[in-house]
Amino acid sequence: MKNRNLITMLLVLLFAVITTAFAVPSKNDTPTKNSIRLLSSPELLELANTWVSEYKSAHPGADISVTLVPEEGLNSIPQNEPVICLVNKKGLSGVRGDQHWAMIVGRDVIVPVMNTENPCREEIIQKGLSPEAFAKVYTPSGVVTWGTLLRNNNSSSVVPYVSGDLSTRAYLADFMNVDADQIKGRETAGMEEMVEHIRNERNAIGFCGLSEVIDKTSGEIISGLSLIPVDVNGNAAIDKFEDIYGSATDLTHGIWIGKYPGTLYSRLYVVSNSSQSENEELAFLEWMIADGQQLLAANGYSSLSRSEKYSRGEQLAHRSMVAIEVPVTISTTKVLLIVLGAILALVACVLLFAKVFGSSSSESGADGFKPLPLFGEKSVSFPGGLFFDKSHTWAFMEKDGKVRIGIDDFLQHVTGPITRVIMKNPGERIKKGETFLTLVQQGKKLEIQSPVSGIVAEQNGGLITDSSRINSEPYSEGWVYVVEPLNWLTELKTYAMGDKYSEWLKAEFSRLKDFLSSGKVAFDNVEPVQVMQEGGEIKEGVLEGFGPEVWEEFQTGFINVSV
Repeated sequence: MKNRNLITMLLVLLFAVITTAFAVPSKNDTPTKNSIRLLSSPELLELANTWVSEYKSAHPGADISVTLVPEEGLNSIPQNEPVICLVNKKGLSGVRGDQHWAMIVGRDVIVPVMNTENPCREEIIQKGLSPEAFAKVYTPSGVVTWGTLLRNNNSSSVVPYVSGDLSTRAYLADFMNVDADQIKGRETAGMEEMVEHIRNERNAIGFCGLSEVIDKTSGEIISGLSLIPVDVNGNAAIDKFEDIYGSATDLTHGIWIGKYPGTLYSRLYVVSNSSQSENEELAFLEWMIADGQQLLAANGYSSLSRSEKYSRGEQLAHRSMVAIEVPVTISTTKVLLIVLGAILALVACVLLFAKVFGSSSSESGADGFKPLPLFGEKSVSFPGGLFFDKSHTWAFMEKDGKVRIGIDDFLQHVTGPITRVIMKNPGERIKKGETFLTLVQQGKKLEIQSPVSGIVAEQNGGLITDSSRINSEPYSEGWVYVVEPLNWLTELKTYAMGDKYSEWLKAEFSRLKDFLSSGKVAFDNVEPVQVMQEGGEIKEGVLEGFGPEVWEEFQTGFINVSV
């Protein structure tokens, strides 16, 4: 061990000597100010110009130019010509994670709306309209009535409005799976005109920009309009996973976590072909996700949610900065001496290392490089005598008839360190399948469903001051509540123990791997996160490396789905 430390010290000293020798600054070591090239896809050019104009007004002297992305795409831009690009999902074609860096800065969303006085409004809200139903309205072979769409006796004709904007028609064509030329309707010059027509005609419908139908003061859908729920699976009912149209807030959240049809919106991305950012570029990007968000609505786009702004800020905080290049002057003789000395020192270190470690490898396991912490099926513990629920929780009946409950070991391996918990108070009623505990990690949250129905008799107050007990001792010091059960004998039949729980865990690991490799966690994160190793083992605390949007996906796509 001492020899190893000696080698390390020699290498550090060698590095320091070489660095000192070469780092002789010239008299002029002030960094030069860099210009920014912002390339934009054609449909976003107006937004790009607006952003740059406003930024220059707020930051006099900023040097930013705006041009169109080359027709050949982003890959045609040489790597030695650093630029940032503003594109939508079409512009992402050809973008590679190992060559480009990307960040979401907004969304282009269109939503179906109707008049609030529509005679079939309540039925439409309950059943929704499928993409096929919308296609009947917008590619008609005759008069289409509400009775035709909803299978009722209403003979009123549906009055469709459509924007003359080509990008909107492209969205509708993808959504309805028809050619854009086939789409018919009463054409309007712009979104504002369409909104007014729909507000004044009971049977009118149309697809408007989300920002156009939200009241700037209240943040909700403007008076006179109602959202039309999309029946994605076409079963003439708005199922739980489709129920995101109760308010503008619900819809925005649904879009964020992927419940809204992807054909009706596009994320707006800033893409860079450089792995690093200059100070000026970082300042501009930070402005985009802060003050720049106010300009999105004025241009017909939707801004980021509060939590997304926080997440993007965190991503930029980890964006590596370019080191200031310092010109140096050094003589040829000095260069040769330094290089020769470095070679001799390196050879000596290699020989010493081989002598110390060549004959024995006993220390390498204890003091050598530590691989990425991983966990697999064998890493998860589960003591006998506990009942386990599919919500990744456990229950144990005490001698006095009360039930002690907590979360299982699997879940804490996935989340990583828990920094805070939100708990119920003694006397509150909890119900099996409903939220009984919220796990928090630096602002990111997971709502955990209760394994039992009952009344909280005691909460583990120790978790409030030291939530890490859930990670270190989930089955002992990390328990959550003691509950007076109300339906124990019935709910007992739904639990698993021992081998049955072990088999179920195997299925859960498979489901987790599917989630991590499904693409849901892909492009919303700036830095690539290693989640699995060849062989299938998963990174310990895998969710820790992701932002709130992936935690939301995990909530809806994993925790809330019963297997």
